[in-house]
Amino acid sequence: MGEVLRRIERLVVLLATLATAITAAGPGELCSEVVASLSTMPSRADWNSTAQRVEIRRCVLFPERGTGRLQLVAWRKGDERPALVFTPELYDGLVQMAMIEGVYAFQFMAGLVQPVVVIVFEGGQPRIALHRGSRGRTKITSDGMRLVVEFDEEPSENRRHEFHRTNSGARRW
Repeated sequence: MGEVLRRIERLVVLLATLATAITAAGPGELCSEVVASLSTMPSRADWNSTAQRVEIRRCVLFPERGTGRLQLVAWRKGDERPALVFTPELYDGLVQMAMIEGVYAFQFMAGLVQPVVVIVFEGGQPRIALHRGSRGRTKITSDGMRLVVEFDEEPSENRRHEFHRTNSGARRW
């Protein structure tokens, strides 16, 4: 019975992943409301428009209820257009987040499975380094030099994901 539940859980995670749109900048439309602009390396007063950063945006789907979904938008330093737009269909709130230089981790609310997304900048280019769901407890911690995502329900080899900051972004261990 336990194995059947694990397979159903993985199927739900797979379906949620398939329902998610990960697109390069270009044809995708950005949500209009910027909830937060996150940068671990602000350089000047105008950092919000020129720094390497990740924005959390909100797409309003039902204005009368004030509900919608969240979008993650990653910008390379100095670019006028985003390098990565992550628009999941089902994620409507944040449970937790953490960041260090070049690494941004988010855990979303999405029903029974709470997905975790980690965006890393490598050589100034953002990419999704981790995207997976969890039904159990997920712990995201950082100490300034590394960011760790731990899933309590997984076998030991899949439980811990560690990302280290570097001068040019992040690398995964």
